[in-house]
Amino acid sequence: MKDAATVKDKKSKQEVEKSKIRRWILKSVSETTPQTAVTLYAMKKFLDSKQSGLSNNPETKLVIKRLTESGHLVKIDGKFANGKNTPKDKQPPAQKRKSGS
Repeated sequence: MKDAATVKDKKSKQEVEKSKIRRWILKSVSETTPQTAVTLYAMKKFLDSKQSGLSNNPETKLVIKRLTESGHLVKIDGKFANGKNTPKDKQPPAQKRKSGS
């Protein structure tokens, strides 16, 4: 029978692995806009450059799905862009008028 500490240690290693994958995915799309979105292939290639075979983990697909659901990633025509920092339609600040003398 497995020891409770062994099971707990295994779960903590999985959580560390998921957080590492999450950080790297967000880093791969950090400088993107909806016009310069990143493909899934490019994200997987970036993950493999960090750690060999990482893109084939089932956790990778789950992390991408969760990030998309939470709004951190936005899927646009099969590509992914940064969802939290997308530029909004902002109006330029109104210029202050100087009072005439």
